[in-house]
Amino acid sequence: MVVGSTGIFLIDTKDWNPETLQTAKNTPHKQIDLAEYIFFIHMKHKFDKKFPVYKIVATYKQLPQIPYNFVTQLTIQELVDYILKRDDRIDPSDVLEIVEWLQSSPYIFNAKHVFLKMKF
Repeated sequence: MVVGSTGIFLIDTKDWNPETLQTAKNTPHKQIDLAEYIFFIHMKHKFDKKFPVYKIVATYKQLPQIPYNFVTQLTIQELVDYILKRDDRIDPSDVLEIVEWLQSSPYIFNAKHVFLKMKF
């Protein structure tokens, strides 16, 4: 997950081959879509604002695109530009509040995560 001034990015990374991606019953696209729905419910309970949230499947190499509404499929190399070049803006105080909430929420994260402070 990336939280910054250009939005909230839920990212699922995969190192799959084309055959696995196209034949899997539970594609990463479905997985990130479900994760976003759960995240949305928790965000709705915590905040009284709507923030731009993007669902991304990031692959290590270029793979055939899987059509899936509202999920963007990119390579790892394309990911940084995609995040930095968004037009949406989140106020820096909201970014900090979201990150603090994520760091303290046992419902969102149950493993050790590292948050980096970045200026965009």
